[in-house]
Amino acid sequence: MLVSLDAEKLIPEDVTNERARHLMHRWQLPMYHLDFKRLEVPLEELKKQRDANLWAEAGYDEREYY
Repeated sequence: MLVSLDAEKLIPEDVTNERARHLMHRWQLPMYHLDFKRLEVPLEELKKQRDANLWAEAGYDEREYY
């Protein structure tokens, strides 16, 4: 997207690297092409994924503890 903006000369010349970084890291991409239909997922599967994410975030492989 930034490439498109630059090609159209829509980015001011006085923009700073800090502003560019802020835009890159905080921009919420348009989500109108995403499918937000409800998915049926068993509760146990959700809990298992939640626990796996927790272990991964802590730096562990949850399979080592079960």
